[in-house]
Amino acid sequence: MVDRGRPDGRRGGGARGRPVPRREGDAGQRARAQARLAELLAMGLPEQTARAVVAGQRDLNDVLQALAREHRAVVLSERHRIDRSLALQVVDGHADLEQLLSKRRRKAYMAASGQRSIFTDRLASDRPLVLGLLGHAVREGRVLEVAPYEIRFAPADAGPEETLHKLQVKYAHDPADARGVRKALGRDAALAAVEARPLVRMQDRVPLPDRLLFPWFEKQTRLVVTLVEGEQWTGTIAWMSRYEFGFSLKTGIEVDILRHAVARVELT
Repeated sequence: MVDRGRPDGRRGGGARGRPVPRREGDAGQRARAQARLAELLAMGLPEQTARAVVAGQRDLNDVLQALAREHRAVVLSERHRIDRSLALQVVDGHADLEQLLSKRRRKAYMAASGQRSIFTDRLASDRPLVLGLLGHAVREGRVLEVAPYEIRFAPADAGPEETLHKLQVKYAHDPADARGVRKALGRDAALAAVEARPLVRMQDRVPLPDRLLFPWFEKQTRLVVTLVEGEQWTGTIAWMSRYEFGFSLKTGIEVDILRHAVARVELT
């Protein structure tokens, strides 16, 4: 029988008689979109973001990467109590987390200990100390007064009181430790041959910023510290303040070193 629905007499359908698939109607497209939206919401995507993905306005992989980045930043921010902006810089590799945390610890430490000084400690305790002075001089005595730039000092040998500028002082230690300090002392021959003068200008001194010293202090890094007139000790930083740091020798003896008197610091 001839199919009267086609002028050429062929059956309806495709080129070889196959049925032509129907196009999905609006209702079917909406159902698929709703199902996809529900799937994305179940994955934890915000609704606005999920709708943008369904509409083809955003790529799902890009969205997932952005959410993972944000999650890592939130975890870092909460764990280490840092700003979200800093946490994002860490996640993106633009900032070093350990450096950020070290800087925060350094600021807290210096806020608590930045004004520490062996001069004020010995004034308060009325205990004697030994001072190493420029000109290769050594004095033992007691601190009688501490001013911003000077100390008034009473020598142990009953000599006259002296007013010493702090820039004259290279190091200090307890008199009981004098033998151990001398035993641990090394010498830089070239510097020992020179009599140094007070370094009044900051630009004339070896820069020893807190950000350099503090990691050595925290990690107890072994150092060789050489002073401007050649005195040299090996040890670790026991404490630090704005103008001084305590230097612990291998024997456990501590020498207080004035930062302005340092000529060189080397890692061992």
